[in-house]
Amino acid sequence: MSFLVFHTDNNGAGAGFLKNLREQAPENQAEACRDLASLEKRLRQPRAGLCMLVFFAADKAELNGLTALGSCLGDLPLILVLPDREEGTVIRGHRLYPRFLTFLDCGPGEVCLTAGKMLAAMRAARWKAA
Repeated sequence: MSFLVFHTDNNGAGAGFLKNLREQAPENQAEACRDLASLEKRLRQPRAGLCMLVFFAADKAELNGLTALGSCLGDLPLILVLPDREEGTVIRGHRLYPRFLTFLDCGPGEVCLTAGKMLAAMRAARWKAA
């Protein structure tokens, strides 16, 4: 299984998340997109094996770009990390229908734990279906 991570790494949260998740679950493949153009290009490609998205929005401009790509997300589960806790930011973030929403100041540990649990649940569901 693989997951796609969007982060511009302005604050190191995205890189920290990738490092932590690779240590906890090395069997999972991770793809990283570092700008909105490459993210849009990847989302328009075939999604074979892609099972989850993790987006780190460094600021409101990035969040606006991510919400503009909302129609490209399909039904993939999304973990969304928002830049701040302002009401307008949270409302905009919810337009992407994330399975889990948190904030940059929480650090990568919370996101990594949630992603690991989601991947484990998907793996178990896939195993039962086989």
